[in-house]
Amino acid sequence: MEYQGGFETFKEATRYMFQTPSLQDILFVVGGIFIAFVVLLVIPYIISKYLTVSRIHREFIEKAKTARLTDEEIELLWKYSKDMGYDATKVFETKPLFEKVVNRIVNAEIEKVNLISSVRRKLHFDTIPWFLPLSNSREIDLYQTGFVMVGKLMVSAAVWNKTETELHIALLDKPPFVVKKGDEIKFAFQREDEGKYVAHFTVKDIYMEGTKQVLVVEHTDKLEKVHLREGVRWKVNIPVRFWILGKKVDLEKIKVQFKEEDFPEEEGIIEDISTSGIRICRDGYIPVKEKDYIIVEFTLEMTSISNLIGEVRNRNVGHTKTCIGVKFLNVPKAYEDKIRKFILNEQKKVLKAYKMGKL
Repeated sequence: MEYQGGFETFKEATRYMFQTPSLQDILFVVGGIFIAFVVLLVIPYIISKYLTVSRIHREFIEKAKTARLTDEEIELLWKYSKDMGYDATKVFETKPLFEKVVNRIVNAEIEKVNLISSVRRKLHFDTIPWFLPLSNSREIDLYQTGFVMVGKLMVSAAVWNKTETELHIALLDKPPFVVKKGDEIKFAFQREDEGKYVAHFTVKDIYMEGTKQVLVVEHTDKLEKVHLREGVRWKVNIPVRFWILGKKVDLEKIKVQFKEEDFPEEEGIIEDISTSGIRICRDGYIPVKEKDYIIVEFTLEMTSISNLIGEVRNRNVGHTKTCIGVKFLNVPKAYEDKIRKFILNEQKKVLKAYKMGKL
């Protein structure tokens, strides 16, 4: 009897094991898996995300109050910074990110545009150091000169006025073309020692300022840039001695046989410097011509830079002053590293002063 009972139990268990699961069984299993997924993954992720956002929000408010932003300005800046895909506090440190936030505000809440100028001033983003590239047309200086182009025709122009939403470009001469609302134009201009830019605009409005025609366009962050030089030329004021070698010189031979007394010696001031060359100026006349070779010697932060051969690439003679642009031909790596390090350190000093509002 016990054997028979055991067999029946085994038979029943086997039948149940191979029985097709019911819908209720399937829902129970799926529900269990879903609950486990929510408990183990989703809820911890949401909590972590909430804590991270809360921490960033607190840091954001602290930095904003340090910059003396009002509650309304803080709320506006946070609203359009928090979901940009980066740490929102970076908006106080990085001008291009700030300008992206400004674009979002202008596009979404144009009535709040009056707050942007105040925020920009408090964050010291109302000016930009000369060596930093422009990221949008808001950064173009007032009265920046250039040319307005329509097709292949152009006319002298200048930035006459600007707001957070618009740029007003005055045509300085009578244009050889007719401009109407809706026309596509280009504004080409050059920032000294930094680069040439071309901005594309659609004419939004036109008005007269005296005898000058002024074109009103909306700001853009699409600027085409052409670099002027291989590297940044830093403005300096360094005494320099140089010897004029002329054009017909064996450069390889002169490197080892150069004697100061064999060539005329001149003096001047280095007004800008890069790893590839210098600009030398002085009052009066400099007796060199383009393509002449020279040897230069100067001191850069207690380091003597000597026996550098350069070629005169350009010459600018004014009423009282002469300047020459010199390209280095044989820069030893140690000198190149020294010049590069000097420029980087100077840039850091300027950027620090810029961020602290001292520029």
